[in-house]
Amino acid sequence: MSSDKAQAAQAAKIAAKKAALRERMRAIRSECAKTVAVTEETFAPLPGFCEAVKERTIGDGGWCGTYLSVGDEFQTAVLNRLLRRDYPNLCVPCWDAGKGVYVWGALTEPLAEGPHGIPQPAVIEPIPPAAIDLAFVPGLAFDRLGNRLGHGGGVYDRLLAELDHALVVGLCYNRQLRDKVPATVDDVPVDMVITERRATAVRRESTSYWKARVLRRPLGARP
Repeated sequence: MSSDKAQAAQAAKIAAKKAALRERMRAIRSECAKTVAVTEETFAPLPGFCEAVKERTIGDGGWCGTYLSVGDEFQTAVLNRLLRRDYPNLCVPCWDAGKGVYVWGALTEPLAEGPHGIPQPAVIEPIPPAAIDLAFVPGLAFDRLGNRLGHGGGVYDRLLAELDHALVVGLCYNRQLRDKVPATVDDVPVDMVITERRATAVRRESTSYWKARVLRRPLGARP
């Protein structure tokens, strides 16, 4: 088999694994959303995150990327309220119809309905990725290496590709953590994952630093 054919076969195999896993994880996330409460206690490590990130920030920072949860996504209403204490400047993914792409836009009122019923600011104020030093992202599944399974559109992979300087934190229910998530070179991993039970440094190259700085007072597992 030629190199091109082998790569195509491997890509098809990974795509099939992702599709099968997405189906299972959507069902699991839906179950969790009905039974698991996301409270202030869930985000107990947050002050440590913000302190450590600001210590590490070089140049113009001060923005935090987050998202406005919908449906059975891991809820961010409490998180976004708490973030305002340390990061008054929040930004979220926004569909820029003029450019035909998603961009980071300042989280301002009023909100309007974007694609797929996802709320976003009615007026988009683009935020340069270099100004973002902390970002929270949703996912259908995460693994111990920080690999993230999204819905397959590649929206967050494109947004996160420009945030290699930032601390990227995945949010999901504990049952969404997997031993292994199929991934390709185009999939952008996260540095940490927060669930309703714990905060965990997952990405190998960042684990030592963030365990020492962010998880000084780790949120222990709860039954």
